[in-house]
Amino acid sequence: MNPEGAALSKLIGAIATLGPRNIPNIASELSIPVETARHRLKRQILGRGIRIHAGIDFGKLGLQRSWAFLELTNEYSGREEKVARALSEVGYLTYFARTSPEERFLAQFAVPRSKLQEHERFLSGLVGNGILRSYVVHNLAWTRHLSMKPEYYNFKQRVWEIDWEALDRLRQIPIAPTTSQAVQFDKKDLLILKEMQIDSSIQFVDMATKLKIDVKTLLYHYHLHVKQSRFVTNYLARWTGDPKNLRRYAVLHAKVFMENISRNEILSVQDVFTRLPFLWSDAYSADGFYLADLVIPLILYPDTLSFLQRNLGDTRKKFQIVVVDNRCTSAFTLPHHMFDEEIGWMFETQTALERFRIITTAESLEESAKNKGGL
Repeated sequence: MNPEGAALSKLIGAIATLGPRNIPNIASELSIPVETARHRLKRQILGRGIRIHAGIDFGKLGLQRSWAFLELTNEYSGREEKVARALSEVGYLTYFARTSPEERFLAQFAVPRSKLQEHERFLSGLVGNGILRSYVVHNLAWTRHLSMKPEYYNFKQRVWEIDWEALDRLRQIPIAPTTSQAVQFDKKDLLILKEMQIDSSIQFVDMATKLKIDVKTLLYHYHLHVKQSRFVTNYLARWTGDPKNLRRYAVLHAKVFMENISRNEILSVQDVFTRLPFLWSDAYSADGFYLADLVIPLILYPDTLSFLQRNLGDTRKKFQIVVVDNRCTSAFTLPHHMFDEEIGWMFETQTALERFRIITTAESLEESAKNKGGL
């Protein structure tokens, strides 16, 4: 790795623990001037298609994460964006995407543990109301979020440089993911976390203005609640390609999932996927479902598939990969709007179904009126 790459790799390591806003402490840890640290972050990292995300511990918020496969009815085909928006408003949806080539819909939910049965009845109600044809939910025993591996990235040329044979020989012992118990929090804490999900480098003054909260009150909640309770586990540096040169730096968003994976098999599967520089996250459910989220340089897609086929052993027979259709993808922040200071997390099946119908119907009527010149 060249000197520039080594310096930026160290900077990414410091950001992972200190966060992108803490420039003075980052500079002190790396023994470089503050302005140098700020320049490298802005120009050489953020300016080169790398984004910094805050890793949120949903378990401490009392939320159970799950992956679900949804099949829409013909009536709702072509209305996926409206369905996703409605599910985020009333059903604790945090991610929704159409997969190719089979056109299934992959959804991630973050549901209060105390509301899991209600949420199951809600999904069943969507089937009964002719919105979903079917659904399958996998409640996650654990989920991990990972940063990019800067040692494989040439920051100057903006390309990945991978010795695949060396990667074959590499062996890692994955850190066992843990689950967290819920701790006390309030609405202001959720709003702060929501803003950190959107932009982890936002300054507190700007955040206070956006949330219309006094900056001293915001800092109190951040330091005594958010930081002290470690709601943010770490900060994740992720390569997202280069929008200025899509032909050379195009990326492919893919999901790999495997079913009926035993607890013994999951250790070897984790080892293989952890070695990949393009792994953003992975998750495992008690019913043997494993899902890995990959963002792969398009030019390295064949090499990535070959690596997985060579290293997965017998579990490769359970290997399935789907490509995410970026034209039909929605991501949402944690469901802060579903939390009430006095009630806590809110959810009731019939209310959610009715609100879902109102949201999707109102939007349909509005579009119809626009088409007829009524608006």
